Amino acid sequence: MPDKAIFEVLNPAWQKSFDAQHFSNFKQIWEIDSEPFEPINERRGGTSGVYRIPFISEQQQNIHVFLKKQENHYTKSWRHPIKGVPTFYREFLMLQALSAKDIPVVQWLAFGWQDKRAFLITNELAGYDSFEDFKFKDLNQADQKTLLARMAQTLAKLHQYSIRHGSCYPKHLFIKYQDNAFICKLIDLEKAHPVLFQKKAIVLDLAQLIKHDRQLNPADIDYLLEQYCLQLKQKIKPQDLLKQIQKRIYRK
Repeated sequence: MPDKAIFEVLNPAWQKSFDAQHFSNFKQIWEIDSEPFEPINERRGGTSGVYRIPFISEQQQNIHVFLKKQENHYTKSWRHPIKGVPTFYREFLMLQALSAKDIPVVQWLAFGWQDKRAFLITNELAGYDSFEDFKFKDLNQADQKTLLARMAQTLAKLHQYSIRHGSCYPKHLFIKYQDNAFICKLIDLEKAHPVLFQKKAIVLDLAQLIKHDRQLNPADIDYLLEQYCLQLKQKIKPQDLLKQIQKRIYRK
């Protein structure tokens, strides 16, 4: 896709909301004035930032959404091996694809790409906490196991399509307890991509999650992997998977 192209996509479910707030083109969305939600990332002459902005839902409720903006921030792909594409473009395509496969991910509202700039708008997961911040140890043992099983199911649904998250940290797995059940959703899929071998996605993502976790004890990890392996159609033993993950984590 040439740099000079204008590419804008609005989620049809949110069309009326955008119209009501007069967000009808790239310029209007790009110029939304808000303080950065987190420090702006600056590297290799490009910038990337996240902004939490007020919004009106289709039900006319006051909510917040996340506006992610980047400029001159490209990543190469097999379709665009020379100049590359904005990383948000790749994340947008992945969110579309995973949503179509009923994999629980954050909902996208809009995407735009003009010249060297791109934006992506996603809904705020109100009522959710990242697993990094979730009070896992405050749960009773039965609820802990229920949550671990849900996390395993969520990741297995992603990996069964041989897709690696690529940034599978506890802060990117969001948890909510609702109607006597746990709900999990995945966010920050900029680095998500298909892999040739499913095993690679499994080991790399789970190693990333376990390495950066600060809440799970060895018994919790064993149970997580046991439940994960139960979700896969192919036969894989939790003990073997744990050895591969440990090898990945502790390799020099």
